[in-house]
Amino acid sequence: MITTLIRDSHGNILGWINADSSGSQLLYDQHGNYLGMYEVRGNLTLNQHGNYVGPGNVLMMLGSTASNTA
Repeated sequence: MITTLIRDSHGNILGWINADSSGSQLLYDQHGNYLGMYEVRGNLTLNQHGNYVGPGNVLMMLGSTASNTA
C-alpha cells in the first residue's frame, strides 16, 4: 500500500490517501476518519457511506467538502 499525505499551503496535514496495487484509493482526513474511496475497476468515487459521488477519481472533492464542514 502506498500512502500519500495531503497538505495545505502551510504544510499542515489535511489527510492522506492509501493506494493499493490495483489503483484503488482510500481517503482519510487528518484525524484518520475514512472519507471515501476511488474504485479503479468501476472508475467511480464513493463516499464514506458507500454512496456514489461521481465518475472518475474525485476524492479531493470529498476532502475539501469535509474540511469545509469541520
